[in-house]
Amino acid sequence: YGKCGSLVDAIRIYDRMEERDTISWTGVIAAYAVHGYGKRALQMFRQMQQKGLIPNRATFNTILSVCEGPEDVADARLIHAVIIERGFDSDVAIQTGIVNMYAKCGSPIDAYRIFDKLKDRSVASWNALITSYIRIGQGKKALEPFCQMQLEGVMPNE
Repeated sequence: YGKCGSLVDAIRIYDRMEERDTISWTGVIAAYAVHGYGKRALQMFRQMQQKGLIPNRATFNTILSVCEGPEDVADARLIHAVIIERGFDSDVAIQTGIVNMYAKCGSPIDAYRIFDKLKDRSVASWNALITSYIRIGQGKKALEPFCQMQLEGVMPNE
């Protein structure tokens, strides 16, 4: 229901569940995230862990998308810490999501720190790094990774 545009129905079904697992928690977190309720998604992410449930790859991919501004840097770092604690920090898709999360938070230093450790740098990870500089008004600095990307044989997309 959350993916189909009905946050109210998704929450209603979730609230009626007698037993909730990682999948159901991730579903409601995703519903909040998709509908623009990032703070509520973060609250649910915290509650999920307080209940003793362990986030999975899908949970992390979802929660990485909710930190979107400088005011969210502290939350971004906490999410990142949980990712490391749970052993997902070597997953390339999650690493790229972390770079993107820090980029959206306006923290190019954190974004670059993660990007620099990436073994497989995709166009998406390069774009996230470039975006991190553009978001804070450092267009000239953004040209450095753009040029380096091409030197490493990764062609820009649209």
